[in-house]
Amino acid sequence: MQGKSAGATYRVHTPLVALKYVSDSGSQFVTIPRGATIRVTGERKELGLVEIQYEGEALAIFRRDIEKHAEQV
Repeated sequence: MQGKSAGATYRVHTPLVALKYVSDSGSQFVTIPRGATIRVTGERKELGLVEIQYEGEALAIFRRDIEKHAEQV
């Protein structure tokens, strides 16, 4: 993941929508607010998603959303 490697931390400058897996068969959307800090923890091969950590929870978010709406700190 070019420039978005695991362990990198970002500050969100525009609210983002992330995916939270709640069970094997379900998920829900979560909004990450402006000013929040997220940490990339890995890359998913499906649909351009990356795994992130936000407030102690594992979430998935589109790589392009991080590139457009967050900056590395």
